[in-house]
Amino acid sequence: MTKEPMTTEEEYRNADVPMPKGPNDLEEIIRVLETRNRYLHKHVEKLTEEVHVLREDNVMLAKQIDDKVRKMRESGLI
Repeated sequence: MTKEPMTTEEEYRNADVPMPKGPNDLEEIIRVLETRNRYLHKHVEKLTEEVHVLREDNVMLAKQIDDKVRKMRESGLI
């Protein structure tokens, strides 16, 4: 009579201990996705702020160019 060793699952069940969570566990996947979500939201907020700053700079530069072109036209250079 040969005894086969218990599987890991049987050992945990006999010891009345919950199985350790693995990388395919849904709770672990949810935790990883929530962490990524927080990181991406911070990144999007940073990019959004950068876009607002660039738009304001673009408006100021366009106004400066218009003023310079107008002055050049008034002085007869163009």
